[in-house]
Amino acid sequence: ALSGWRRETGAVAILVAATLLGLLALILLAVQVGNIGMVRGMLQGGADQAALSGAGKLDGTQDGIDSARAESEAMLQSGRNFVRAANAGQDLSIAGDAFSTGIYELDHPENGFRPSTDPGEVNAVRVIGRKTDTANGEVPMFLGGFLGPETVAVQRMAIAATGACRSVPCHADTPIAICQEALRCGEEIALVQSN
Repeated sequence: ALSGWRRETGAVAILVAATLLGLLALILLAVQVGNIGMVRGMLQGGADQAALSGAGKLDGTQDGIDSARAESEAMLQSGRNFVRAANAGQDLSIAGDAFSTGIYELDHPENGFRPSTDPGEVNAVRVIGRKTDTANGEVPMFLGGFLGPETVAVQRMAIAATGACRSVPCHADTPIAICQEALRCGEEIALVQSN
């Protein structure tokens, strides 16, 4: 009777150990998914801030476009926001098409963002925050190579546009709008796309 009890105790110990290992793997996976979500949120917030700041510099001149680029890059690189936390305390590099100017018709959002560098028609700024293999390095996975890939690429994009008084903030699909009394008609800034 004693040897049977010992066999059952051993089987229970093996079952408990296997269950604990499985539970630990699920906890680590949940933490990793949460970490990726946190990095996405930080990159999105940084892209939103950078796009809004850049669009605020557009004034119909080439200097305005240059100022918009500088302001957007400063928002992503200078640590003035929480993007540095998403990149392990390092400034994010803005490579390739991470910043672009263009046209966004607030009254016709179905037309989307159309890239342009013509100062006379530019009214929008698009900013892309990236942690990819080509920019800033992908997000490392805690269980990399064991339960999936070693790293995951994360990219978030925001478009901010200046528009007419009747367009901002009346559109339901405009998540954030800056419309102040001090701004003249046509100078309001709206975050028109954030994803």
